[in-house]
Amino acid sequence: MNEYSSNSSSNKPNVHVLLGDITSRGGIERVSITLANTLSALYHVRLVSLYVSQHDISFKPADNVAVTVLHNEYEESMYNRAKSLLAGMLFDITYLLKKRKSLKKVALADENAVAICCDVKMTLLAKMAGYRNIIAIEHFEYDVINPILKKIRKLLYKKIDAVVTLTPEDKAKYSWMPGARHFIIPNIVEIPNHVVPFKQRANCVLGVGRLTHQKGFDLLLQAWSRIVTEGWMLRIVGDGPDLEALQGYIDANRLDNVEILPFKKNIADEYNQAKIFVLSSRYEGWGMVLVEALAFGMACISFDCPAGPKTILQSKNGILVKAEDVDGLAKEIKRLLENETMQEQLSQKAPESIAEYGEKEILLKWQEVIEQVSK
Repeated sequence: MNEYSSNSSSNKPNVHVLLGDITSRGGIERVSITLANTLSALYHVRLVSLYVSQHDISFKPADNVAVTVLHNEYEESMYNRAKSLLAGMLFDITYLLKKRKSLKKVALADENAVAICCDVKMTLLAKMAGYRNIIAIEHFEYDVINPILKKIRKLLYKKIDAVVTLTPEDKAKYSWMPGARHFIIPNIVEIPNHVVPFKQRANCVLGVGRLTHQKGFDLLLQAWSRIVTEGWMLRIVGDGPDLEALQGYIDANRLDNVEILPFKKNIADEYNQAKIFVLSSRYEGWGMVLVEALAFGMACISFDCPAGPKTILQSKNGILVKAEDVDGLAKEIKRLLENETMQEQLSQKAPESIAEYGEKEILLKWQEVIEQVSK
């Protein structure tokens, strides 16, 4: 077990934010660390990571946020294992039992801490480890997880203190949860320190995210290949298992105005260099990169996937396309590329449309949940 930093004591309840791998470059890790940093203005906060896969932490915790790592190197886990449904379930059971022992030491050392868990598996582990006060966050659309986890979720969430979902779109699906214990709180959007004026940016369309099936970059490339894009560049920023397949499609279709760049910590540079942002995901829990793009004043297009984008985008601040409709996406990208006035109008309206996702607004919502849970 490794301690990266410590925090001062507080009369308010302590908060533990539980993650699989704090050094991962994924969206859940990013928003969880941002949440921990924000909560540290009011509470003694500790990030608890089951293991680490990198030498450094990709998204930096605040100086007053403590970090505890249960296993200080990479390991096969319930988050990165590649197994069939049955084999994966058996592996997860063994893994949960193994991790229960080390996490229990953290829980017992701070008996009244409020544990904030990133998904069903972590919530189950927190319960097994003896946390008394537990809040689960659902980062993805309700129906994404497998049928076994769905049943576990329904049984488990009735036995914890609160569940937080990111949008109101799934509210009806949680009708089995007592209403007083179900909260809707979006992710926090950090206000950019510097935004390049729209007209000074390159003619570039940007996509950001893990190179996985979920993010739908294969659909974005198909749409791009169907339209004339002379004078424009498509840039995709991210790492992941689909890199080879995506690059193969680019090469096979001779898309010489497309490039895939590796993940970078300072993603603000990419937002500031592009005019248009496209979210091509097959599913999302919310769409953090979409909101960030709006914060940087980008003209945004998104698939209307089951949850997230329809809460964020309306006609005044962006364009929604039927989920996984490649022809529809191609049509809207083409329309926007050819209409500079529309680009500028969407850019101007974008930042003000997401004011409700600011740090102060979201902190108040979380304070309400934590104070209720810790009574």
